[in-house]
Amino acid sequence: MSASDRLVTEIPDVLAELGCDIVQGFLYAPALAPVAFERWLIEHCAEQARAMLRRLDLAPAGGAAVKRSA
Repeated sequence: MSASDRLVTEIPDVLAELGCDIVQGFLYAPALAPVAFERWLIEHCAEQARAMLRRLDLAPAGGAAVKRSA
């Protein structure tokens, strides 16, 4: 295994251990057009917000978050 092969296979694991949940670069996918990136970013942020609400046991109610359990 060459040094570059080792970096490609080990860096994602190291980043995950450090808490990185998003990576970018041509190793994973080609660059997005600016409009496509903006759409991805909005959708990603919305999914992160939904996940956070689930972890906090909160649900949106009429635009405001309300705790569902005591």
